[in-house]
Amino acid sequence: RIALVGVVGVKIAELGNDLFYGDAHEGTGILGAVEGMAHHGVEGGMAWAVFAPFILAIIVKLFGKYLPQELSVFNMWIGLGMTGIFGMFFTGVDYLNLATVLLVSAAITGLKMRGNEFDIAGVATTFFGASFFAGLAFGGGGAYSVLVMFYAWLGVQAFAWVLGVFSPNIHTARLHLVEWMKQFYQVAGETFSPFGFNARYVEVE
Repeated sequence: RIALVGVVGVKIAELGNDLFYGDAHEGTGILGAVEGMAHHGVEGGMAWAVFAPFILAIIVKLFGKYLPQELSVFNMWIGLGMTGIFGMFFTGVDYLNLATVLLVSAAITGLKMRGNEFDIAGVATTFFGASFFAGLAFGGGGAYSVLVMFYAWLGVQAFAWVLGVFSPNIHTARLHLVEWMKQFYQVAGETFSPFGFNARYVEVE
């Protein structure tokens, strides 16, 4: 439990750092929005929209006894609002994860483009370089380990590609089997009785 609390605390600190500072070179985040609102107002505005209610909730929680009693309901609604905001955020990120399957696949392969032609030499170098170092690190070295890691990497890439290409079909099949087929389900067996049943036969000594 202590470790879990520590991990959550670190993630909250990282989130706050990203919201306040963002990318130092690009000027994103709250500080970047204040410094260059004309160019980075969107990023800073989004950061304020997410982080300002959180700061306000902390202030109300810390100084609630010094505030009027009517603000106690306002404090509750702030908590509920923060839950909804972060819930919608992570829900959106979860759905974007479907799109990142192919993006991560392309990033790992190190695919390079020269105009409209693929850089075969660059791709091959990336393939064998990554396989070589992975084989040395995890397979104990040797040509056999390099080949195993290389083909394992190809298998992962093929799986990611197939998953990304056929994800609409997978979703359609799930809807067909789960949402549509359940209307043909027929109940069979004995009715469940959680509080027992009436005995048909009674033994008397």
